[in-house]
Amino acid sequence: MRKAGKIAFVGAFCAVIGLAFPVFNVFSKQLSMDSHENRLMTGLPQVLNSPLRELPRNLDNFLVDNSPFRYQFVLVNAGLDYALFGTSQSDQVLPGKKGWLFYKDGPNAAQPMANYQGLTELNDSAEVLAEASAGLQILNDRLAANGCTLVLDLTPSKDRIYREYMPDGYPIVNEQNRTDLMAAYLQSHTTVPVVWRYDVLRSQARQNPERL
Repeated sequence: MRKAGKIAFVGAFCAVIGLAFPVFNVFSKQLSMDSHENRLMTGLPQVLNSPLRELPRNLDNFLVDNSPFRYQFVLVNAGLDYALFGTSQSDQVLPGKKGWLFYKDGPNAAQPMANYQGLTELNDSAEVLAEASAGLQILNDRLAANGCTLVLDLTPSKDRIYREYMPDGYPIVNEQNRTDLMAAYLQSHTTVPVVWRYDVLRSQARQNPERL
């Protein structure tokens, strides 16, 4: 009986896995979801052209990448992680308070958390600021010679405007961050109108917390 039960379990498991493919293909239009993978998915040609020693790994990757209901299960898994543990599966998404999400430092990110905290090691050097202002002034002068007016409108980051929704593990060290210093430098060293409305937007966010 015990052996028969094991065989029945294995058979049921294989049947579920096997039936998933035709069921998914029949309802593919209703079940398919956009892929937002940050990598190339393993395709069948890659498996067929694999050297023998790489065939098992590539075949496994192909089945994982192309398995039926993959995106549905990934979505459910990510949702459970966020709902139960308040964590994000993305290395560049930081869950904040009351359901807010923010960018965080990732492998290719521009260190938004360090900039939010105002860490001084992130600030640009005097040479970099001077080079940036000189380049901006040159662009402004060339456009002006052709009858065009250049206006640089910098948008403050969401984390600073709505800082009360940031997690407590990221305290602000310095009120002036890298972007504040860059905007101030460009305003004082070029003739370009540099729009930097952080104070205005922060004040509006505090006065009207329910309005984005």
